[in-house]
Amino acid sequence: MKTYTKPKLTFEQFLSQCPEEGLYELVDGEIIEARATRNHDDVADFILFSFNNEIRRINLNYVVKNTVVFRTITGDGTQQGRKPDVSVIDKDVLK
Repeated sequence: MKTYTKPKLTFEQFLSQCPEEGLYELVDGEIIEARATRNHDDVADFILFSFNNEIRRINLNYVVKNTVVFRTITGDGTQQGRKPDVSVIDKDVLK
C-alpha cells in the first residue's frame, strides 16, 4: 500500500494560492482558515481606527493595515505566513 503526503507550501506559493476573501494563514506548509468572533473583530477594528487616528493627529510616517501577511520563521526554520489583526508599518517599507 502506498501513502501519499501532500507537499508543504512555501511562503511564495501560499501568497499566490491564498484566497482573497477571508482570513488565511500558512501553518506547517498548509493554508489554514482563521476565524474570529464578532467581539474579536470589534476590538481589532477599535485598535485599528485608534492607531490610525493617532498617526494622522501627530503626522507620523506609518500606515495601519489589517490585510498584510508577514513571513515568520520558526525555530526549526519552517516558514509561516501570519496575518495579524492590526499592523502598524512604516510607509517607506511598503514602497
